Amino acid sequence: MVLWVLVLNYLNIYQGLSALLINVIAVMALAFVAVSVAAILMPFTRRSIFDACPPMVRARIVGVPVLTIVGVVMLLSWSFVLYVTFATTTFGQISPASMLEAFSVPILGLIYYAGVRLVRARQGIQLATAFREIPPE
Repeated sequence: MVLWVLVLNYLNIYQGLSALLINVIAVMALAFVAVSVAAILMPFTRRSIFDACPPMVRARIVGVPVLTIVGVVMLLSWSFVLYVTFATTTFGQISPASMLEAFSVPILGLIYYAGVRLVRARQGIQLATAFREIPPE
């Protein structure tokens, strides 16, 4: 156990582990912010899917879907986590290099998706149609 603590201390102090972890938390928070926005909008933008959900998901409070209320709470919570991630300097300054390392995976994923979408569009396959309904028919 003591050896594990020493290894973590070494990584934290000399290798910038804390900055990397803070950036990973920022990436995770950003992903959950996107999910919360989807939860807020889903009852209104995907009405047919929402109406096909179980009654527990379709529940409403004062006419507002519970899914939307939960999405707003989630958005506020993860936005706060994101704010604290960038505002807290207790673990050291967040460098642009460590930010690039942490955000490179989602950025590369978006670039890959854009490339695949372009290639498939030239082949006559519209990815938006494929993902409009799960499973696509």
